[in-house]
Amino acid sequence: MLNSIFATLIGIATASMGLLSMSVYGQDNVREIVVDGHIFHVPEGYIIKGTIPWLPENPNEGFSFVVNPEAALQEQMIVGLEPQKIMCRYADRTVSDILPQACALAEKGEDYQFGKDFMPEKIYPFEGITFQWEYQIKDPNGQSRTIASCVTRRNIKGGSCWSINNYNGLMYSVSVRDYDIHSIPKVWKRVNSLLASWEQ
Repeated sequence: MLNSIFATLIGIATASMGLLSMSVYGQDNVREIVVDGHIFHVPEGYIIKGTIPWLPENPNEGFSFVVNPEAALQEQMIVGLEPQKIMCRYADRTVSDILPQACALAEKGEDYQFGKDFMPEKIYPFEGITFQWEYQIKDPNGQSRTIASCVTRRNIKGGSCWSINNYNGLMYSVSVRDYDIHSIPKVWKRVNSLLASWEQ
């Protein structure tokens, strides 16, 4: 249960917040980053830099950026973008359904469509464990889908969550605070908009 890749990622990300605050640079310059054939021209102010274990060593394998660099550190949302083939290689090793479900949609070239009412349900999927939970919603066919995996974190109100979506053959995970879980549709839209504006 505890070997979930998302619990690990959240732990590392949270522990690295101090470094991240020093690693986001000014937005005047633009860097070209190529990820699996996609060419992005990303303002430096969005890019996360530094020697953090979960950041890709090779830019061609992905990069990480902040959705809202103008926000206070505790409110910043971090995105890790990777090729589908890299992120989805972990799909059969995770306890949570969030990655397998996201990879299945990406494999079909589909985006998840939210209904008019976004009402995620908080569930505790692991018996006796209350420091790790998920949020699920019903898809148009009435099937449950996990849209966020969360853990309790010291000094973070409610806890930290990660949500996964795809963008044109690439996959991304985005950090969301538990109290902002209802903003996931807007966050995904913002991430997709940023990537589309940067892609050439």
